[in-house]
Amino acid sequence: MRNSRSISPMRAASVRAPATAVRALTASSLALGLALAACVADLDTSAWQRCTDGTLCPAGTTCSQDGASCLREHLCGDGKADPDEECDDHNATNGDGCDNNCKLTRCGNGVVTAGEICDDGNVNDGDGCSPTCTRPVCGDCVVSPGEECDDGNVNDSDGCDSDCRLTPGRALSGPADAGPSCPAALR
Repeated sequence: MRNSRSISPMRAASVRAPATAVRALTASSLALGLALAACVADLDTSAWQRCTDGTLCPAGTTCSQDGASCLREHLCGDGKADPDEECDDHNATNGDGCDNNCKLTRCGNGVVTAGEICDDGNVNDGDGCSPTCTRPVCGDCVVSPGEECDDGNVNDSDGCDSDCRLTPGRALSGPADAGPSCPAALR
């Protein structure tokens, strides 16, 4: 005769409990895994960089030299002037010598600061913001869109009238934007 042992109902419940707990844990882990997979599936990784070991580095990071990890790219405002920055004073204050785009405070850096009306990031004439970071106006010695001439003065009948139109019947003595009141460099 075989030796049979009976298991009490309490013992039987405790044996079933771990199995039920494992199934519940497995089901919740599967649900969590599926939810994460759905998030990752919606994630656009087309701009990510693949390192030599297969690691994917998201935008704003780059592969380490050994290709095994991601490193944060240069960041303006971190207090360290990186090669692509003119300065980095660890703040976002404009006009303090180093503006929030990590360029020195000056006309043509793309940030409007004290004394500037505009700053389009360049020092080109005729693009809506002058090389001195002011709006083009008649009398500034620069022929801007809508002007026929600009001799830097408001004298009529000198070839270029005060409204920056050519004086009818009168020829200019020099270039259309180089009157005697303009800086020598423009004459």
